[in-house]
Amino acid sequence: MFERVTFRRLSRRQFLALSAAAALSSFLPVRHSADPLFLVDAHLDLGWNLTNYGRDYTRSAYITRALETKRAVERIAGKAMLGLPELLAAQVAVLFGVIFVMPRRAVSSVLQIAHYATSDEAHAWALRMVADIERFAAQSRRTLFIRSAADLENILTTWHPSVPPEARRIGILLAMEGADPVRTPADFAAWYARGLRCVGLAWLRTRYAGSDTEPSGLTAQGEALLREMSAYRVILDTAHLAEQAFWDCLRHWQGAIIYSHGVPRHFLATQRALSDAQIAALVERNGVIGVGLYSGFYRRRRGIGFTVEDVADAIDYICQRFGSAYVALGSDLDGGFGADHAPQGIQTIADLSKVFAALQSRGYTQADLRAIAHGNWLRVLRSAL
Repeated sequence: MFERVTFRRLSRRQFLALSAAAALSSFLPVRHSADPLFLVDAHLDLGWNLTNYGRDYTRSAYITRALETKRAVERIAGKAMLGLPELLAAQVAVLFGVIFVMPRRAVSSVLQIAHYATSDEAHAWALRMVADIERFAAQSRRTLFIRSAADLENILTTWHPSVPPEARRIGILLAMEGADPVRTPADFAAWYARGLRCVGLAWLRTRYAGSDTEPSGLTAQGEALLREMSAYRVILDTAHLAEQAFWDCLRHWQGAIIYSHGVPRHFLATQRALSDAQIAALVERNGVIGVGLYSGFYRRRRGIGFTVEDVADAIDYICQRFGSAYVALGSDLDGGFGADHAPQGIQTIADLSKVFAALQSRGYTQADLRAIAHGNWLRVLRSAL
C-alpha cells in the first residue's frame, strides 16, 4: 500500500534552522528535477582496505570476492562490497575516502598491519593510506580528488543527464577517522595541503577526544586542533565521539559539522548512536546525519533478518522529527564488515537504490529522495569548500 509520508510540525528553533538552510540554498547552483538520483556516500574505508588487505578497487567486488574466498582476508574483512564497476552502477558521484589507522590495542589480526602506538606511527601509516588512495585514483581513470569547490562542481557536471555514462567521474573527498595521525595541531596545515577536508577526532580515545567506547571529553589538545582546523574551513565529523566530547566540540566549533555514519539512539542504545538532543543540535547547525548499513547498528525488533526496511526506518525516524533536509547515507560498506552484515538484498554498493525504493514506497517525494541521496551532503560540502 502506498502511504503518504508525514513530517511532524517543527519547533520554532527547527523552523528557523530550516529557513536558514533554504535561504542559503538560493545562492547555490541550481539542480533541476531532471537530475539523476546520483549519490554521495560519506563513509567508505578505502584506505584501510587498500593498505591492509591490498584490495584492488579498480575491479569488480565480485572479482575481489572470488580471489578472497576461503582466505583469511574474507574472514577478517568480510565479503567485499566495493569496486569501481559497482560504484558507477550505484551512481556514486562523490565519496568520502576515509583514512583510518587502528590503535594497536584494538588489532585482532596479523593482516591488520596499519596500526600504531605512537603519533609518529599513526602519521606514517596514514600517509601510506593517502598514497594508496591516490594510486587507486590514478589507476581507475574515473576518479578525481575534491579539494575545492571548483573540483566538486567539475565532478557534478559529469553527472548531468546529457553526459554519457562512460564520461562520468567519481569525486573522492579525503576524510580521517581518528585524528591521532595529526601529530600536533600545527601539523594540520600539511594535512590540509595533502587534501584532507573532513576530520573525526576519535575512533577509540585519541589525544584529542574520548570515544563512544572509551568515554571522556575534548582534551586541551583537541581544543587546539579545532582552532587550527577552523582556519581551513574543513568539516568536523562527530561519529564515534563520546557524548561528552560531542557537546564539548559544539561549544568550540562553529564550522561545518556532520555525523558521517551511524544511526539514531532509538535503534542502538549506546553512545555510538545519536540521541534526539544530539540530532537536534546538528540540525540547528545545518549539519547532516549519515545513516549506516552495518547490522550491528540495528537491534532486531520484528523477529526477522536485517533488511533495507530497517535502514529506511532509521532515515524516516530523523525525517519525521526534523524533515528530510538533515539525513543522508554514510554506508560504511567494507568498513570492517562485508555482505554478511549488510541488509538482505544489499550484496554490493550497487544495490543502494533499494534503500530509496523503500523510502519511495512510503510516500517520499522525488525532492525528498534527491535531498537524501545527494542534496544534503552537497549543501555541507559547498559550505565548507
